[in-house]
Order: sequence, then structure tokens, then C-alpha cells
Amino acid sequence: MAMQMRHYEEDEDGIVLHFDRGQPAVHAKVLIGADGYFSKVRTQCLNDGPPTFNVSIQAWQTSSDWFRVPLQTFS
Repeated sequence: MAMQMRHYEEDEDGIVLHFDRGQPAVHAKVLIGADGYFSKVRTQCLNDGPPTFNVSIQAWQTSSDWFRVPLQTFS
């Protein structure tokens, strides 16, 4: 059965993810919020409420000043 994230916290070493059902916390350097339309990551990060529905294509984006990847990394 898949684990579901409840919330995350930022600390001096990166991100701490907390899960349901007593699963142990996971430490990570980066958190990418690709968890779907009802994203818990986006909701916590932006605190913008539930997503709105419309007929057009909708995308969510956020950025952080603490993480910058040099352009030459991708060349």
C-alpha cells in the first residue's frame, strides 16, 4: 500500500517528509511537488486553498531562492 504524505517541514539539512499510518519520516535535500491536482505539497507551500476547476489547461509552479541549478548542468 502506498504511503501518503501528511505534511513537510524545512530544516537546516533540507526537507523532512511526514507520512500517515506511523511510517517513519524521510529526510531529503529537495521536494518536488508532483503529487496531482489536489497536491498537499502545493497547498502547504502556497497556502492557496483548494484548486479551482476550469475548462482550460492549468499548471501550478513555484520556486525557491535557496536552490539554483547552474545552467551548464543541463548542457
